[in-house]
Amino acid sequence: MSLPFESRYKTYRILNYGKPYSNYKSYDIKMHPQNTTNILAIYVDNQVCNKIPTNKSLLCDIDENTYLLSTKLLNKYYVEIHYTPEQNKPKLEYIMTENDVNDLLCKYGFIIDI
Repeated sequence: MSLPFESRYKTYRILNYGKPYSNYKSYDIKMHPQNTTNILAIYVDNQVCNKIPTNKSLLCDIDENTYLLSTKLLNKYYVEIHYTPEQNKPKLEYIMTENDVNDLLCKYGFIIDI
């Protein structure tokens, strides 16, 4: 099982005398009835990354300039989705706006807590 934000975890341990990186929120959704894709957990980093475009803005085809302008004012976060070990799937890494994170978590009955 991989660690959430693994590269940051390793760097943080080196710079902080072996302390683990824990500046993220964990949302365990393994047993949620809406979880049809066998997701184990969703991790949301507490540190904003506003200078990096979101995955959604990179893929946006419709009126891209308007979309990018509207997302500049929103906080963006690193998000990782980990699957159950039985799925043998790699973790998914995203950069999402606060609204997108909230939409994702609401699907599983959580309220964003950043």
